[in-house]
Amino acid sequence: MKLHRYRSTALRIAGFAFCAALATACGGGPSGTPRDGSVTSDGSVTSDGSVTSDGSVTPDGSVTPDGSVTPDASVTPDASVTPDASVTPDASVTPDASVTPDSGSGCGTGGTAPSGLIFQTNFAGDADYRITRQGLATYTNVPEGFDGALVTADGYIRGMAGEGECGSVALKFMWDPNFGQPVTQLYKHLTGDRSTGYDDLYIRYKVRLPNDFIVGVPGRDPLPYWKWGRLWQNTGLEGAGWTENRSDSFYAVWNFGGSEMWGADAGGTFGANVGANLSRGSAGGERYSNDYYTGTGDYSTHPGHFQAVGGGAWKFDGPTRRLVDRVSQTWHTIEWRFKLASSNTAGDGRFEMWFDGVAQVPIGIGGSSGTYVYDPALDPSAIPTARHGSGYNMLVMFDNINQWHKRWNDSGVEGGIYVNDVVISTTRIGHEYDVR
Repeated sequence: MKLHRYRSTALRIAGFAFCAALATACGGGPSGTPRDGSVTSDGSVTSDGSVTSDGSVTPDGSVTPDGSVTPDASVTPDASVTPDASVTPDASVTPDASVTPDSGSGCGTGGTAPSGLIFQTNFAGDADYRITRQGLATYTNVPEGFDGALVTADGYIRGMAGEGECGSVALKFMWDPNFGQPVTQLYKHLTGDRSTGYDDLYIRYKVRLPNDFIVGVPGRDPLPYWKWGRLWQNTGLEGAGWTENRSDSFYAVWNFGGSEMWGADAGGTFGANVGANLSRGSAGGERYSNDYYTGTGDYSTHPGHFQAVGGGAWKFDGPTRRLVDRVSQTWHTIEWRFKLASSNTAGDGRFEMWFDGVAQVPIGIGGSSGTYVYDPALDPSAIPTARHGSGYNMLVMFDNINQWHKRWNDSGVEGGIYVNDVVISTTRIGHEYDVR
C-alpha cells in the first residue's frame, strides 16, 4: 500500500457506515456508545475509521481518558498542503532478509546510550506493579517514570520478576480476551509542558512474545489492528488534552495489522494538516498512511512484517495462528522514527522502522515466486504532518486491540506481551543498547 492521502468524503462515509453495521466492533462517538454492549466508565470511547492493509475501513476505538477536552476552535488549518512529490527515495536500498544482527549482551551492559536520550526504563523498580480495570486514566498508580495508565475490563499491566532478560523484571501487557476493543496503555509526557515538544523522535521497545502466543482468530480475516503506540502534540499533564481527537493533536499511531492471506504488516497513520473534519482528529479527520507491503504472497521472511521480527522468529502458522517456534521465544527490539515535516507543504516528514537493528523498508511483491523488491514509490518519506505548536510531547505506549486477543484465554494459550526496555531519544538508539 502506497503513501495515501485520504480526502474522499465517500471513504469517510463508508467508514461510518461500516461502524454502524458492526456496532460490536466499533467505538461509539462522544456520547460514549459502548463498542460491545458493555458500559465504559467514562463514556469516552471514540471511533477512528482507520484503513487496514487490505483496503477495508475498520474502526479504531481510541479511548479518551478525559471526556472534558474541547478541541480548540481557533486552530485554522492550512488548506494549501501539497506533499512534495519531488522527494526521490534512494532506489539503491535492497533489504536483506538474511541479516542476523548482534543480539547485544541482553544483561543490561550492552551498547552505548544514545546521545539524544530523553527517557529510558528497564522496569527494575516495578516488580510489584499491578493495574487492572482502570476505567479512567490514573496519574498515581503508574510504573516508575510514567505519567498515566489506563486498562479496560480484565486487561492488566503487571511487573513480572524473573521474566526479563537474565532474570530481570519485565512488564507484561495483557488485553481482555472477552472485550470488543480492550485498551491497555501507559502514558509518558516527554517534556512536562504542553507548549514544548520534539520534531524528531526515536522510540524503541524491547519485547518478547509468550511461547504459546496465538495471532488473532483462526479462520478470520483480516487482523484489523494491534496498536503499539501513539504520539500527540500540544498535550499537557494529568489529563490536559489527553486525547488525539483534537484539532491540534496532529497525531501519529503505529500498529501491526493485516490479513491471514497477506500476513501481518506494520504501518503508521499520521494526522493531516488540513481537512473539513480536522477537528475530529483520528475519529474523522484526514490522515496519511504508510504500510510496509503491497500485493499478495508469502510474507513470512519479508521486511516490515510481524513474521520478519528476529529473522522470522514471529512466523506463525496460517490455519492455527500458532507461532512456529513455541519453545524458545527470545527478546527482540523494535525501533521507530517519527520526524515531523518542516512545514505544511514540505512533505519531508519520515516514518522509519528497525527490527533487531535491521532497517525495514516498504516493498512490493513481484514475480510468481513472491520475491520482494524495493519499491521507491513506497519510501517512508513525504509524511506531511508538521509541527503545530509543541511538536510531539506525549507518548501512549500500546493502546487498543481488535481480533488479535480473542483466543488469549483458551487452554494452552498465553496472550499479551512482555516488555523489558523502553527508550526514547532524539537520535538513533540501536539494537545493542541495554538500559542500565
